[in-house]
Amino acid sequence: MLRGAAIPLIGTSVTTLIQRTTPQELLGRTLANVYGGVEVAAALGYLCGGPLLDATSPRATFVVIGLGGLAGTIVCATLLRCADGSAARRRPT
Repeated sequence: MLRGAAIPLIGTSVTTLIQRTTPQELLGRTLANVYGGVEVAAALGYLCGGPLLDATSPRATFVVIGLGGLAGTIVCATLLRCADGSAARRRPT
């Protein structure tokens, strides 16, 4: 129930942030890349999750998925931190 309530809030927030921070001429491409990546990740999740569930238990699958989400969050935060630092170096002073 919480996940179902949170997904629309996250989607709206992401779309709003992208629309506010992306130059108009790149907006379509940016949204396509973001949501294309989400769909690819969902498809990979289904392809990997089914066999994992068959090979293990629901509890083990839940733990593996949770650890994968945590790893993805760490990678994303690291990439954003690196991108923010490089953007600051490129700005004229």
